[in-house]
Amino acid sequence: MNALRKYRYSFVAGACAAGGSFFGKLPSFLDALNLLQPNAMKSVAGFAYVEFALVQLLPLGLMLCCNVCNLRYFLKALQMTQQTLTATVLAAASNYVLSVRSFTGNR
Repeated sequence: MNALRKYRYSFVAGACAAGGSFFGKLPSFLDALNLLQPNAMKSVAGFAYVEFALVQLLPLGLMLCCNVCNLRYFLKALQMTQQTLTATVLAAASNYVLSVRSFTGNR
């Protein structure tokens, strides 16, 4: 377990990249599902603003936060490892595994 300790930032960077990808695609998924547009709630005047905030702005903010964390932890991973290729491959691999799992697990 101590051997992977110096590579932990690579795995966290990959997880943050997968989170940024997920939150970037979330508004289009929510729009396609029409979860927030019941017929009874269309008559409420402020519902359109709440829907816009929940469907568009919140995922955008989470995506930006994940992308900033991705860059921060990837730079830390580059500083911790001897070779940049190791940090790059581990971050990309963890991003790939988490992205594939999060988007195919719902089907």
